[in-house]
Amino acid sequence: MPVRLTRLEPYDVDRSALIDFLTRNSFPFHAHSRPTVTDIEQRIAAGTFRDEDNDSYWIEHHDLGRVGIFRFEDLQDGNPMFDLRLSSRFRGRGLGEQALKAATDLLFSTMPHANRFEGQTRADNVAMRKIFVNCGWLKEAHYREAWPIGGGEHVATVGYSILRRDWDNEQLTTFDWNDLQTPENRSDAVTPTVSAKKPWQAIKSKPDPKAVEQILATLPEWFGQPESNAEYIEAATTMETWTVRTEAGTVIGVTLINHHFAEAAEIHFTAVTKTHHGQGVGTSMISAIEADLRQRGVLMLTVKTLGSSHPDPGYARTRQFYRKHGFIPLEETTLWGEGTPCLVMVKSLVAESANP
Repeated sequence: MPVRLTRLEPYDVDRSALIDFLTRNSFPFHAHSRPTVTDIEQRIAAGTFRDEDNDSYWIEHHDLGRVGIFRFEDLQDGNPMFDLRLSSRFRGRGLGEQALKAATDLLFSTMPHANRFEGQTRADNVAMRKIFVNCGWLKEAHYREAWPIGGGEHVATVGYSILRRDWDNEQLTTFDWNDLQTPENRSDAVTPTVSAKKPWQAIKSKPDPKAVEQILATLPEWFGQPESNAEYIEAATTMETWTVRTEAGTVIGVTLINHHFAEAAEIHFTAVTKTHHGQGVGTSMISAIEADLRQRGVLMLTVKTLGSSHPDPGYARTRQFYRKHGFIPLEETTLWGEGTPCLVMVKSLVAESANP
């Protein structure tokens, strides 16, 4: 299961724990790498952790417990920023990436005025920069020698961001760094070109349980129950299968379709390798499947996912994905047992022109 964000109370119940966390750990790539008790008490009193512009959350893991702190900054602005700090003993486990994804989902799903989410770090903080890239953020600033590191030395500061439309569409938008370098004023007189990425192609394929098994292995946050995974792999031996492959032929996305009746179909399973999240792979499968089902006279497409009464941030993003593609929630049930709410979502495949 992925991490979750739990709002902390810096002025009362969480005050001591907050001070203990920040003084017990060191943060070598932060401006305040070793804050003292006095430093933190002053920042709490100043509203750094909670006021109209700032809000703070514990980063909690199902098995590891409390692993870090995530703080939102400049919330009244349309371009909030953040401060992410992990406990030193939990670094290098992919938790920072999970935390940033959860925070991005929280920001854009609950703060409609926010148009972009920004972050900065030192250029030599390679781990954080990889987190930005893996979360679908774009580097858009490089400030030379802007971050003081002591002894009169400075390193570069780099800035990254994600736009609301990037998050909505799961598609990174870029820009031309050399937009003023026209053929007239460039020394090499070469017009810059932009290579458009070839869209992913989803195709109906033969059953491929091995591909399902391999993709499941990359997604322990979403598919962490061995019994359920075994069922998905077994289902992949017989169910209608759609895949997306790289140019090298590697399967990076799989969807299994279950046909209950002639008029209705269900997305039994769909997954994309973690390294290809946010690149339109899932969208390409949904679009191709819907077009095929309409041609076959199917009127309704359904899917089951974890319900919103469960706080899992990863599945909040999953529900957002289905909503973006026209699915609406029908019913939350206890089909999967207590503590695992099952949300049924549906989408009509009837063309608008055919509706009375």
